[in-house]
Parts: sequence; structure tokens; C-alpha cells
Amino acid sequence: MAGYLLIEKRMLKPHKADGIAPNENELGFVDYLRELNQEVFPFGRGSRLKVVGFEETLLAAADRQELAADIHRRLAARANDLERAGGFVQVVFEWPLSFGDDLWFTRGTADRVLLRPVFGKVRREKEGSNVYYLAGFNLT
Repeated sequence: MAGYLLIEKRMLKPHKADGIAPNENELGFVDYLRELNQEVFPFGRGSRLKVVGFEETLLAAADRQELAADIHRRLAARANDLERAGGFVQVVFEWPLSFGDDLWFTRGTADRVLLRPVFGKVRREKEGSNVYYLAGFNLT
């Protein structure tokens, strides 16, 4: 199986001794989207990508819903290529993630930002004391 692994930074090694091992190849979220826009798919099999800065990208938008829909379209357009590359692209969050009927992060005390418009329905997973969320590349 392959897809997006959404995880809080605090759940990764070395921030947590028994945390999840971070993927080696780090990209900023805007850079990741730029790479996905290239005509020739830029990532080879087993690229082991870690993407950071998602929250800042979304929070800086004048229209969050419009940007979320655009990001969703871009990610979905490359779903088959990403599936062939295999593995999980780690999307690392600085802000705490919360899960109920939906997945969201909260900025400050009141600004709840839903992630379904970008990643679709996610599945909560737990490995030891580490919690993370999985979304397939097709983002359904």
C-alpha cells in the first residue's frame, strides 16, 4: 500500500525516542507541488519523501477553500505516478492533529482547519504510542 502519511512532527524520531523514522528526502510543501507540476514525473521508485510546511501554505491563502481544492486536484492528478513510486509520502504537521468525524489541525485556540478538502477521508492508525493518519494517493 502507498499514500500520504499525515503525522505530527512530535511523533517522529528524534523528537520522540520510539517515534516513526522520518523519510530522508525533505521538501517544502510548495516545492513538492511545483515538482508534481512537471511534465516528467520527478520522483523515482522508493523516493521516501517528507513534506513540511503544509499548514503555513494553507494558512497563508486568501481563500483557504479554493486553495485546498486546487491542492487536492494537483495531488489527485499525480496519484497514479505516486502509486507507482510506492511507499508513503510523509506530510509533517507542526500543529497538533485532531480526529473525530474528520481530521483537522487547530491554529491557536479557535481556528479549526479541516483536512478532508485536501486529503479526503483518512484512516487513523496507531503504532505503539505513535498516532498518524493515512490517505491513499487517489484521495477518496
